[in-house]
Amino acid sequence: MKKAPIVFHYGCMASEKSLALIQDYRKAVSVGERCLCYVPANNSDPKNIVSRFMAGEGSSSLEEIAIAATPVKNSAELWHEVEAHMTRAYDRASEMGIVIARFRLNVIIDEVQLFDEGIKKVVDDLAYNGVRVVCAGLDLDFRGEPFPLRGESHVTVPDIMAISTEKHQHYAKCACPLEDGAPCGNDATRSQRFDDVEHQIPSPYEADTIIVEKGHYIPVCEEHHRVPGKHKVLLVTHNISNPS
Repeated sequence: MKKAPIVFHYGCMASEKSLALIQDYRKAVSVGERCLCYVPANNSDPKNIVSRFMAGEGSSSLEEIAIAATPVKNSAELWHEVEAHMTRAYDRASEMGIVIARFRLNVIIDEVQLFDEGIKKVVDDLAYNGVRVVCAGLDLDFRGEPFPLRGESHVTVPDIMAISTEKHQHYAKCACPLEDGAPCGNDATRSQRFDDVEHQIPSPYEADTIIVEKGHYIPVCEEHHRVPGKHKVLLVTHNISNPS
């Protein structure tokens, strides 16, 4: 079976990555292709989906573009879900005497950064088996560093991007207020996190990578990204001699 492409949509928060997935979904079903959509489930409450994929991030009419997605706890469960679907499809085709020459299946995954590191191999294996995979996720964490996946092998989201056939970067608008009170408005590539919902205290470098509380993040450009404790400060002393 011919290897299928891996498509990755990446960018900071509020960059409408989820809308890109929904557009891909619509295009696929318009030509009769099957789509399986998955989002990560909150491990402490599997019914609490940590994703806005079903709502369509950034839309003013959320209900009109909502699509169903299955919450899964980890990458292994996602693999088993797809495997079970393909097995049922082949069994039905066999019963009907149909030979499947090309499996027109798309697996769409949102919030990839919230999965475990096994998601990289799952994505690669699905593509190897002829399944087109479309992913979306944050490429960088709040520190502005490659987003780490859960596990011991130090796999990051950019590692998945590296094996992707197509990579599409999405931008938000920088929400950092300037002196006149209006937001900056430049292309945002970072997700700025704060310890407070008033957005006055930037989270320090040593803070946990993931918090799911609402109101602690805003999209910002690189110029307005602040992470206390991340960078060393280079002090340059200028000695000015007395010309007299």
